[in-house]
Amino acid sequence: GGAVLQTEQFVLSEDGAAHVDWSHTIDVFPGGQAWEALHRSLASKGQEDSDIYFIVLDNGASLGEAYINLEQMLTIGRDVACESLKVIGTGDTVIGRLTV
Repeated sequence: GGAVLQTEQFVLSEDGAAHVDWSHTIDVFPGGQAWEALHRSLASKGQEDSDIYFIVLDNGASLGEAYINLEQMLTIGRDVACESLKVIGTGDTVIGRLTV
C-alpha cells in the first residue's frame, strides 16, 4: 500500500452533511511507480484487484467505505469524475455518499 491520504478535521454543517473540498493528484507516466501499479492491477485475473477504496474515518475509527473499480471503468469506457459512490457501513448499510 501507499501513503495514507487524509483531509483536515472539519465540522459537520447543520444538515449533518460534510462538504469537503479536497483533492489529490498522482502523476502517471510510462515506467513510473503509479503506472506499474495500475498495470499490475489491470493485468490481474481478479477484477477486484483493480478496486480503489475510500475509507471514511471519525477520529481514526472506520465509519464505512466506498470503492470504484478501474477495470469496470475501462470496460464501459467512462470516467467516474464527479460520480457519487455509496459509503457502506456496518451490516452493509448505506451511511452516506462520497463524490469522487
